[in-house]
Amino acid sequence: MRVAIVENTRFTHHGQIGVALHEAGAMIDLYRPWADGLLPEADSFDALVVFGGEQNALADATHPYLPALGALMQAAALSGKATLGICLGSQILARGAGAQNHIGTAPEFGWCAVDLTPEGAADPLLSHLPARFDIFEWHSDTFTLPQGAVALARSDVALQSYRIGRAGYATQFHFEASRAVVRRWIDSFGPYLQAQQPSFLADHPQLAETHGVAADADAAGVHDAGQRDDGDFGGAPADVDDHVPARLLDGQARADGGGHRLLDEIHLARPRLHRGVTHRAFLHLRDAGGHAYDDARAHERPAPVNLRDE
Repeated sequence: MRVAIVENTRFTHHGQIGVALHEAGAMIDLYRPWADGLLPEADSFDALVVFGGEQNALADATHPYLPALGALMQAAALSGKATLGICLGSQILARGAGAQNHIGTAPEFGWCAVDLTPEGAADPLLSHLPARFDIFEWHSDTFTLPQGAVALARSDVALQSYRIGRAGYATQFHFEASRAVVRRWIDSFGPYLQAQQPSFLADHPQLAETHGVAADADAAGVHDAGQRDDGDFGGAPADVDDHVPARLLDGQARADGGGHRLLDEIHLARPRLHRGVTHRAFLHLRDAGGHAYDDARAHERPAPVNLRDE
């Protein structure tokens, strides 16, 4: 299986997604358009994952690849390919789908409560979550629901998740952010976080053991959705509804030391073999937290950072 991962910042942590993909043996094409402007070709992947970043979804002046990335995500989602946008990735997909992006109007940070919509409660991927669940947030922007999309989750502040077609998922929240990833963000951005939310650093140990544990457990609950034991990572069998996700990722969560199952299912169409050059070869995870892969670090170039969102 070939998965194209697009990072939108040099501070990207793949977290639970990275660990699960590693354990599944997925072939990863890693793209960093913030550094070189390169994006995957539409026929080069079986699944597409787009992570967050500090810029907003309309920041074409500093990140001119954003319109093309939005169009790529929308086309992939409409084609039935597994497409996942997280935080900024969800905002870029919304833009690509013709929705309106609202900048700086919906700040949320920390472990926040999110509510499933009735459609989310019936969604094959999210239906194993409780009606209200805790998950990590770090954003200032939001968006309207794209035309034809299905709203899956909301908070008191903003739309949190939607689906386009069979397999195009967007989450404003950071479900990849295990407690280990949050700890790493604190280590990297402590002074900024202290200025943004003065009580968070002092409260973090208790929050991690309550809200953080609950968030990781809620994410793990999605694991059983649509899981099959035949080892087939392709699409759902013919006698199963087309929305049922195939088992893509399976493994124990090492990133946070909790030993529970990962949130490790995404929708996939039947994988196909593609010929082409891998932009960044997948070797191994650099650390247990699922940070970006070693071979990509050699190509890293610094960029100005405004840590408004992550």
